[in-house]
Amino acid sequence: MELKWNHQALVALKFESARYIDPKGNRLSLVVSKSSKIWRWQARVNGVPRTLTLGKFPAVGLADARAKAGAIQADHDAGIDVHVKYGAGVAAPDASPEVEMKRAGMTCQEAWDRYISGLKSGTNVHGKARNKPRTIIEKEGMWKRLWADEIGGTLMNEVTEEALYDVIQGLRDDGYMGAANSTTRYIKAFFRWGKLEKRATGLRANPAEDLPVSQLRTRDRYLTENEIRYLLTALEAEDQIWTDAYRLALLTGQRKNEIFGALRSEVEVDARHITISADRMKHNR
Repeated sequence: MELKWNHQALVALKFESARYIDPKGNRLSLVVSKSSKIWRWQARVNGVPRTLTLGKFPAVGLADARAKAGAIQADHDAGIDVHVKYGAGVAAPDASPEVEMKRAGMTCQEAWDRYISGLKSGTNVHGKARNKPRTIIEKEGMWKRLWADEIGGTLMNEVTEEALYDVIQGLRDDGYMGAANSTTRYIKAFFRWGKLEKRATGLRANPAEDLPVSQLRTRDRYLTENEIRYLLTALEAEDQIWTDAYRLALLTGQRKNEIFGALRSEVEVDARHITISADRMKHNR
């Protein structure tokens, strides 16, 4: 169903990862995540991808966002560096090499692709040289779900601590404390790497440095008989491969990824036995 661009329709949008482009143009878009709806203007400025944040909806309404985007677009068309005017303050007439370097660098998506590639190949020279395959998969999934739409098009040196905190706090507000802590650790590692690689990424100050990781209490939680009954009943309507996988996870008490990622070499069918390699287990056993 096509989105109607009015206040009521935007309020009714579900909080999920999506980007909606304003049909009236001016490079205005509404980026919706699981915790916020943010107005953005995005284009190439002097050949470099630039993203300007215009405020959160509904604090900044549709009319105001369109007015801001229109003003930015008019300046951009007139040859004005809108990144300097609207994003980074007024630059000196004769910009220093440090200022020029700040305006260069990578977008978060470009930096992330390089970061993950280094983890996979073991060529990252900072921190852990190599992550487990399972950890890399978790990081890639986290990026796609939470960060790609939120900061992917933003330059590394333009990301704010507030923007990162909003995403993580949204998870906490929804009760996903474990997920909030995991994504906090992963994003802190990414920006720590980005600062150490500042000559390539352009990142001079780490916006994730002070993000807090909450203390979690040990949980003692089991499925009730009714919950197990509901699960098994629901699985009857699913494809056999999913039914078998979830039943096996339930019967063995293993984590989902440890069962869903099982290798044929780990399974002894006749012996009814699975040996999960240490590199796929959370605690390396």
